[in-house]
Amino acid sequence: MDSGSRSLMTVAAATLLFIPVMFYMLQRKKKSAMKTVAKVEKILVYPIKSCPPLVVDQAECTPVGMKYRKARDR
Repeated sequence: MDSGSRSLMTVAAATLLFIPVMFYMLQRKKKSAMKTVAKVEKILVYPIKSCPPLVVDQAECTPVGMKYRKARDR
């Protein structure tokens, strides 16, 4: 086996070992980055500030704020 083939085999082996290790590290990092810090029990929407709130089961979060039905926050 000449030195070119040996170098190619070394690079291939290193790559095959490197890929699973990096995949494992990235997956581990993603899991540890997301931690539960709070639980939302209910969402109150005040469509008109002086009126009582509406209790909302779910709402869409948009880049500019929360959206409930046709009402948008901000």
